[in-house]
Amino acid sequence: MKIKIPLIVLIFTIIQNYAQELSIDADIRPRLEYLNGFGSLLPDGVDAGLFVQQRSRLKFGY
Repeated sequence: MKIKIPLIVLIFTIIQNYAQELSIDADIRPRLEYLNGFGSLLPDGVDAGLFVQQRSRLKFGY
């Protein structure tokens, strides 16, 4: 009985140390696009397109 109690306490201590890990990470990726008639000529009177897209990713690890 004396050996089992310290062993159980040791196991719970190890489990608690590893079970409490939480990581949070974020990726933000902006992307600029300039469209000016790729693959074909741009018709007269049409302006080129310019815009920014953003892709965001939020990651949780446990």
